[in-house]
Amino acid sequence: MAKGKRNTKSTSKNRSQRKVESELEYTTSLKSKINIILSVVIFIGLFYLLAVHITNKNANIDPNENNNTNNSSDYSEILLGSTFNRSESEYLVLFYDKNDGDISSTLSTSALDYTAKDDNLTLYTVDMGNMYNKSYSTTEEPNRAPSNVDELRINGPTLIKISKGSVVEYIEGLEAIKDYFGQ
Repeated sequence: MAKGKRNTKSTSKNRSQRKVESELEYTTSLKSKINIILSVVIFIGLFYLLAVHITNKNANIDPNENNNTNNSSDYSEILLGSTFNRSESEYLVLFYDKNDGDISSTLSTSALDYTAKDDNLTLYTVDMGNMYNKSYSTTEEPNRAPSNVDELRINGPTLIKISKGSVVEYIEGLEAIKDYFGQ
């Protein structure tokens, strides 16, 4: 009988040792899974923050704004909606359809010649053929004294001089614009 009792004690000891090992394996496995989940969450969080930072950095860049500080050698194309909110206190905005070959060629040349001169105003161009600008095009009488973008209606090639957010000159027609540019 003594032998049977030893086996029972030995078996009970083995069972409790296996139970402890099993609990230890479960705890180690659970810790490993938690570490993996936390690592994935941290990685996704960092990736998200990086994407937000890059997006915000790019949001502050106006792709239509001229980053060239020498205004005498270039001009910028803008959307019509930004006509009245440029940073300069006085500037010109030239409106024409860049898909109209003859007018586009003539006005592009005139604009380049104008910007090459010394002491000129900053010149912006608006492509009236652009789908975002077409709603401001009209075949009726244009508004020659708009105070904001909503009142702006363009009928053919037009040059507007803006000073302190207000229209001070409104020039219509290809020949009149060429004359203004001194050609």
